[in-house]
Amino acid sequence: MQLSGDFANINFATLLNLSLNSKLNGRMTITQGIEIAQVYLQDGLAVYATLGVLIGIDAILEIFLWKDAKFFFEEGLGNIEFPLRINMDTASIIQTGVEYVKRRVFLDEIGITVNSVLIPTSQAYNLLSDSNDALLKFVIAKLNGINNIAQAFEELNLSLAQLIDLLYNLISQKLVVAIDPSENSQAFNSETLPPWVNEKLSEINPNINQAVIDLIIWSDRAKDILINIEKDLKLTIDDLSKRLEIDNVSNDEGLESVLDLDFNTLGQPLFGEFGQPG
Repeated sequence: MQLSGDFANINFATLLNLSLNSKLNGRMTITQGIEIAQVYLQDGLAVYATLGVLIGIDAILEIFLWKDAKFFFEEGLGNIEFPLRINMDTASIIQTGVEYVKRRVFLDEIGITVNSVLIPTSQAYNLLSDSNDALLKFVIAKLNGINNIAQAFEELNLSLAQLIDLLYNLISQKLVVAIDPSENSQAFNSETLPPWVNEKLSEINPNINQAVIDLIIWSDRAKDILINIEKDLKLTIDDLSKRLEIDNVSNDEGLESVLDLDFNTLGQPLFGEFGQPG
């Protein structure tokens, strides 16, 4: 079957549907400028694709961004073995592609690239304090205002589609913001801290950045505990006031006189000061 054309008349989603309906078996070559993509079809399904260094679904999704492409189809696959077969039906590929375009456009409009530098927001730290999400903890630790996106996420070995998805979610949920590293005078650098501070932080976590994050989380939790203790104490005093029918029992002097307490001694040891053993 001879099939050729351009994306001005048939967009990529329509081309995939046309291939499915015609149950094409062969290779679809798609070009835009100097870039060349190849999509391999079996019974109309896209089972493999290449585009530069991209392969599989990553290559397919990138083609959805093309607007001025040309294509032509060649029948027959021969005995080609695909190193990363695409196991998705056409409808799922198109749905994923539409979502991918939306996310790429969002990131492109705000100027996000793999060289961008991101830092967590206060909202991210607040979320982290109530979350056991290992990926979120990893991301927050790596986005220190110094590493760019490529450096920060290198250990995760993400595909392009996975990286785009992660960045879109982090930024759209306002968990991270992009900064100019040259203007980021507040970027955390453990080398500027006194040695004893680094030593104490290392006791919390060998990763100093993560230690600072943990410390902030713990301090927030301690603050919440103290706030709750204060609320409970007020409820106890109010309840005591009603039981004893005292006016203004919240006043220290009034409560002290009723309970026969000396508030000035409440924080002292029960048996006085401990002296040195004689």
